[in-house]
Amino acid sequence: MDMEVLGLASSYFGVDQQGILDGMVWEIINSGQVSYEYSGFFHGLLRFNFDPASAVPWHASFNPLDLPMNNEFDLYSVAYHEAFHMLGFASFLVNSDNGNFAPPATMAFNRYDRFLTAEPGGVPLILNNNPPGFDWSLNPVIVVNDLYNSCDDPLTNPDVCFSSGGVCYPVFTGDPGSPNAFSHLNIDCDGVASAEFLMNPTLPNGVRRTPTIEEWEILCALGYTLSVGETNCGCDLAAADDRGPDCEDGFSIPFCQCLEFSKADLLANDSPNAIDLVIQANNPFTGQLTQTGDNFLYCPNRPGLHTLKYFPIGCGGQEGNTAFVFIEALADSDLCPELL
Repeated sequence: MDMEVLGLASSYFGVDQQGILDGMVWEIINSGQVSYEYSGFFHGLLRFNFDPASAVPWHASFNPLDLPMNNEFDLYSVAYHEAFHMLGFASFLVNSDNGNFAPPATMAFNRYDRFLTAEPGGVPLILNNNPPGFDWSLNPVIVVNDLYNSCDDPLTNPDVCFSSGGVCYPVFTGDPGSPNAFSHLNIDCDGVASAEFLMNPTLPNGVRRTPTIEEWEILCALGYTLSVGETNCGCDLAAADDRGPDCEDGFSIPFCQCLEFSKADLLANDSPNAIDLVIQANNPFTGQLTQTGDNFLYCPNRPGLHTLKYFPIGCGGQEGNTAFVFIEALADSDLCPELL
């Protein structure tokens, strides 16, 4: 950690996949279950700069009436800020020094990135290439260098927003190369007075910040169910991995046979708001998946572990996280005489 950085945090992401990813923290909170593969693993990382060499003057009181002195940094505010990052308030867009941004080579994006738009016009920064589906990419109409004028002047376009429910929450882009770009909010965008956002990339000395209504609403848009003021927001829609009828031993079939299962089988351990799903083989070359109505048939073409992936749909079209179906195709010579 750099000496001038007060803190950092991130959820861990369990599977390297294309498309929209959700961190382990998001999945555990919203599904109520820990992924079988990562039950004995860390689910997130949060660090504070307590290095004596940095000599950060921390204010460590959580008493709301005990505010930091003018020369102190408020640990309570920093902890809140980093916790939001761990919950998924973060972009996978990489802000490079030459002004071009791109996701990792897998073309993976965080759920947060689905809400980023260029304004005016509501132009999304990323696109689902075959909706609803797993294939996402950067929007080719975006002129990347234009994004770094965001919020500088009301006469310069575009501004980058986290857009949800018809509301534009101004996103900080900074200059090319800024490590804070796209994962924070901009205060007083285009000179228009706004709240002192907790998720601004800077925290002055002597200041305590707590989440604003706008920031709670962003968490709701990301899929959390919260009480904000006098109203509730968000809709719980999360999926859990499927390892067989008892959710423990996994599906197991001879590789020369096919596995039949239904949509209801997969959704049984997911959020009750899930009413539909999109599914595909994780590796289309290891077997064939066919769908007839609400029923599926998977026929492996080799022994070994096979995985399918799906995400639930519900809450008026909202899409949940990607979950996996694990199928063990056994090399059983008694049932598969072609092995003899």
